[in-house]
Amino acid sequence: MSTDFTVPLELPFPAGILTPPLADLRWRGDAPTDPVTEPGRWFPHREGISTRSLTLDWSDGTLDVTVRLASAPEDVDLALRIVRAAAEHAGVEVDTEYGPMPPEQLSEVFDEAWVLDGLDRAVTLLAHMSRRDDGVLSLPGPTREGRLGPHTLSDLEFGADRGHRLLALMRAVLWPDPRAR
Repeated sequence: MSTDFTVPLELPFPAGILTPPLADLRWRGDAPTDPVTEPGRWFPHREGISTRSLTLDWSDGTLDVTVRLASAPEDVDLALRIVRAAAEHAGVEVDTEYGPMPPEQLSEVFDEAWVLDGLDRAVTLLAHMSRRDDGVLSLPGPTREGRLGPHTLSDLEFGADRGHRLLALMRAVLWPDPRAR
């Protein structure tokens, strides 16, 4: 379960479209070179915050941005910043799961409530998959895999603030506090 955004975008284009000015922006692997002149795949995330890396894939005149299951609200915000910049640069709408959308409308639809609903659904889906497969699920994060087993997921599955508790758990695994060592 992921969310994809697609923007028609011709080469060359400035790498700044893919790199919003955030002090905590990092890349798993290489960052895009400026200007972007060749197809590529990049994996940005926000240090200390992200629960999943985004996937940016440019090829054949199209930029695809994928937000993975159990991504933090800040990951969605990063995706929207990139998609908005690309669409505004190209003067086009963004193709979303709800159909084409003007870039200025994205934040109205893909807001914090949408993200938290997705996190809530992720807990249900992950718990179901873990029970079905009788095992531990791995969610690749920006620094390491987050592994969720049946006991952890059953604890997350019930009660209030499921999405917030999933985020807190994933961040504790992905971004351990060095003072706690």
